[in-house]
Amino acid sequence: MKYQSKKPRFLLPLLLLVFTLSFHLSCSNGGDPSNDLSKNPQHKPEVGYPAPGFTLEMVGGGNVVNLSDYKGKVVLLNFWASWCFPCRKEMPSMQELYQIFKDRNFEILAVNLDKFGKEKVLSFVSNYGLTFPILLDEDMKTALSYEVRNIPTSYIIDKEGIIKEKIIGEKHWTEPEIVNKIETLMGS
Repeated sequence: MKYQSKKPRFLLPLLLLVFTLSFHLSCSNGGDPSNDLSKNPQHKPEVGYPAPGFTLEMVGGGNVVNLSDYKGKVVLLNFWASWCFPCRKEMPSMQELYQIFKDRNFEILAVNLDKFGKEKVLSFVSNYGLTFPILLDEDMKTALSYEVRNIPTSYIIDKEGIIKEKIIGEKHWTEPEIVNKIETLMGS
């Protein structure tokens, strides 16, 4: 006797319908074209595209910072957390880089992703002697808009707001290659 499947005949069409609907919904942007990075490249956090805008609060002062405030400056945008060992390791060289260029058309914006509260971040900033702006991304919206999956992740943004480099992982920020790149971008 041959084995006969007892599956209902409508199962395959039903599965195809479910797959089609789920595929359509996963590709849908809810009618908002700004949510679709492939169709709206001005929000794509990649080299050659304008850096996504954001507004974040500075730690300690409560001042609000908007990326657009830095148009005309080269910006090193760094995503980090105090519990991240590679982040802690690169901070002293980031402070050195800031000291080199702080009086020129350059800014470092370090976006903190800690969930431990402002006091922990303030303690970290004090212990490391950091003098560049530290911003809080408590709801992680900015990190999500930059598609940050690993920290540290950094972006070098030119004076026109275009991403020139994306760096994932720890960096020694005073390496000649980086210093020369920033010098070149400031001179253009």
